[in-house]
Amino acid sequence: MANGGIKEQVLYVCELVKENQLNEAVGALQSVNTDDILCSSDLISLLISIEQTAFNLLQDCLNNVDKNTQSRLKYIEQVGLFNQSVATKNTNDKQQINVQIQVLLNVDILQNLVTIIDTLRTDDHFHRHDFVICLCIWLEAIAHFIHRHDNLVKELIEPLRQSVLSCVLSDWYQKYLTPSIETNIPARHFFIRTCSFVTGVLQCNQLSFENALKTIQSYKIVESIGQKIFDVRLADFHHYLFQLKDIENDRKCLTGICFLMTNCYNVKAFINNDEYFNLLLQLLKSDFVRKNLFSTWTNESTILADTLMVQLKNCSNEPSIRLYLQQNNAADAIHNYMHADYDRLRLQACMLLGVLLDDETMRQLKIPGDELTDLYFDAIRQAHQSSNKCYKRVPIHLLFRALSSLVHNQIIQASVATSTNYFDYLISMSDDYNLVYDIFWTLSFNTSLHEKFHSHKTFLQRLQTFVNDPESVLDKDIVRSAEGILWNLNHRNEKNTSPEQSTNVENKNTQLDKY
Repeated sequence: MANGGIKEQVLYVCELVKENQLNEAVGALQSVNTDDILCSSDLISLLISIEQTAFNLLQDCLNNVDKNTQSRLKYIEQVGLFNQSVATKNTNDKQQINVQIQVLLNVDILQNLVTIIDTLRTDDHFHRHDFVICLCIWLEAIAHFIHRHDNLVKELIEPLRQSVLSCVLSDWYQKYLTPSIETNIPARHFFIRTCSFVTGVLQCNQLSFENALKTIQSYKIVESIGQKIFDVRLADFHHYLFQLKDIENDRKCLTGICFLMTNCYNVKAFINNDEYFNLLLQLLKSDFVRKNLFSTWTNESTILADTLMVQLKNCSNEPSIRLYLQQNNAADAIHNYMHADYDRLRLQACMLLGVLLDDETMRQLKIPGDELTDLYFDAIRQAHQSSNKCYKRVPIHLLFRALSSLVHNQIIQASVATSTNYFDYLISMSDDYNLVYDIFWTLSFNTSLHEKFHSHKTFLQRLQTFVNDPESVLDKDIVRSAEGILWNLNHRNEKNTSPEQSTNVENKNTQLDKY
């Protein structure tokens, strides 16, 4: 049967489940290829019946713990693992995503999951029972899907989000976060790992700083929900992190906590906390994180590295934190992730380097300017071509902001100067993204790029129009950039200061303010 067609395999699992042959059903389900499942929308009703049976068994565990037989738990666990396999398949095909949604987010099951979660929060009678671990697998399967498609199912998962958020704010969370607590209690994994992880993922579209810049409304959500969590838990988070002695032995809980802290981003909570940022850098340098990276967001090391990189990138928008990272050689730890197999981790590392690097550091670390420039422009192109103007869930305006900082370096300016199309590409994007003018202002300090500027007469005429009629331009930063560009092109050679010296002086004076 294992070699039969996908429909025959799924029917066979259903038959075994119906006959209560759960051990056999586990083996049969293990042999089902989830790639085939995503291409078979006609199997949805059968798959939901498999899910529903597993969930009914899970729910029975609350009513009669004596029925927690190994065969039942093994079947529930295997369905959860099957869900995780479905959830972690990266696809942009709408039909396949619809299959994922129907398999993972059945309305009835979601409602009943909330009931179970609320029971665990209010009653510790079940905290030591193994079915709690099965529940964690199910919830984290949902979280993995939400992480990849956080804009699809907001209303559907709102009750679940509220339920796990309540767990994070509960007394049980604080109790299990204490370093002296027994670590192998199933409920500890549920509260500290799964609820942290799930809350963070389910809130990422609302709490992520990457999205906070889009609208005032989303920024208010960041402030209110993120601040609420930090008001209750920030001291507990710090105590846990600084008491942690062995990353690997508590890696799942550590990942959940770091991920939740990243999604509750509030820079005010981290200002002047040098010890905390030193800890984040030490985690990035650890062998556990560096040597166990996957090409997908599916294992602890990869999730933790990506999470830490995002948090450092978000916090680096604060000048004092950015200065601390620069003075403590953060680029030395981060540049190792430039070549990570996971593309989003690679992107986040390069964006953070764009904020921290100077020419001397690039030479010391032997960071190739052409390669770094190529990655930025490739990400911007893909974001511009996407319907939501994001690349790997990073909005294009943040990519431009990072590039506007990176181009202060002469090594990067040289890459733009020698490229056959980067300068022209920026010209073509200037109508759509105002930050491009800021980038051009920085580039205009480099006299080797002046010829490229002068070859674009229409663009220069547009700049002159901005200067002549500033009231016609809504964004006054564009006017200032236009004035600076034209002055550099027309008058900079009249100054006695050499271009290289002048560029270095301007860059040092504007680098922190302009990012």
